[in-house]
Amino acid sequence: RDVTGVQTCALPISVPGTYTAQIALTGPQWPDPKDFESAFTISPLKPSGMFPGYSALTMEGGKHLINGAVPPVDGNGKDSLANAMGWAKFMGANTYCVLAGQTSVWDKLNPQDFPFNRGDVELAHRYAAAAHDAGLKFAAYMTTFRVVGDGWQQAQDHYHFTMGYDRESDQVVPTDFISLEDTNRRQDIIALLRELDKDPNIDMIGLDYVRTGTGGYEFVDEFVRDLNVPGPADYWSMSKDERIHWLAKTVELKQNKDVTALFEWWRAHKVAMTLKSILDEAKLSKPVFTFTLGWEMGHQHGQDPAMFEDAGVNFNHIMLYQSDRKTLDQMNQQWPDYISRSNGMYALGEMVDENWVQNTVNPPGPEELYDREAATFEAWQPVNAGIGMFWHDLYRLIYGQKGPYSGMEWAVAGGKAFSLLQ
Repeated sequence: RDVTGVQTCALPISVPGTYTAQIALTGPQWPDPKDFESAFTISPLKPSGMFPGYSALTMEGGKHLINGAVPPVDGNGKDSLANAMGWAKFMGANTYCVLAGQTSVWDKLNPQDFPFNRGDVELAHRYAAAAHDAGLKFAAYMTTFRVVGDGWQQAQDHYHFTMGYDRESDQVVPTDFISLEDTNRRQDIIALLRELDKDPNIDMIGLDYVRTGTGGYEFVDEFVRDLNVPGPADYWSMSKDERIHWLAKTVELKQNKDVTALFEWWRAHKVAMTLKSILDEAKLSKPVFTFTLGWEMGHQHGQDPAMFEDAGVNFNHIMLYQSDRKTLDQMNQQWPDYISRSNGMYALGEMVDENWVQNTVNPPGPEELYDREAATFEAWQPVNAGIGMFWHDLYRLIYGQKGPYSGMEWAVAGGKAFSLLQ
């Protein structure tokens, strides 16, 4: 394949193979342009870190989770932290995966809980010990570039937030995603990563919200320079705010498909390079995974799973949820071609929530959720054997939007999916 570029070649996303880089140089010393070319090869990924049959029950937590205690599987006895391992083992999970650190502001920012609530972090350490005592692997994950909660704007004294686009006002506005180059956030992430890495009971470390959301437009000049993007004729005479607005409106309203495609590639690359820099500095000894959006491989929000693995991630949790069955069927047409291009590792996951199976009663919600996970596995596994699963999550299974079904029914559905995989 021939790829012509000026400064950064915009290669097709995640395509191993041999390429030819071509460049034409002009100068006063030459009557005609001089052409140069050189071949280079992108080798397939050689991933590691996700063991065969990886089946993870996650725990995101919530206000009803007191000291990590949950009811026992059979309903007889007191709530306890160890009961969580009972649920995991009942379902056939071999890994318990817990949200250890999330930056959130609900109502009012509490400095004692910022950037990460120490109680949540300490609970993860206790869960990790309990998981090992029960013979399970343990994964701890954290949120990275997002502040969760209705009071996120109160964190603007601590972080710079990425810029998005508001269609109604035609204005560029800050979003609740933190800008990738915020130095305070970088150090907060690295500090928690290093703490988790030191715990011998933590086997894997995960990163969620490794993306810009629908933002990233503050990097407009870097994007234009890197890819020689054809902007407005008076681009460099426009103010910085005007340049940001031009790119945000162009991409969000899909006014120019070429600029949009270039920006989605460049933004995913920017996120991956930021992630690589963080992992290089953190120097972790444990396998690392990310949570990645399922629709179009996260390209619309600054993600690309193969780029993540090139950045040092061992495997990706692919979030299939928050979609209807038609959308899932479309994803199962997109993904097999993508994952067949390399031998990356992917754990596919569904979320326990009656609303996200469209309140179905025929088939019943838990059966539909299992069927979605099973259909996805059967579409992906023939073209890439590096497939695992996760079921999201124990908190929702016990306290969430279960509809007319019991937690046991949702647990059996997840367990059946794990059995299919294993």
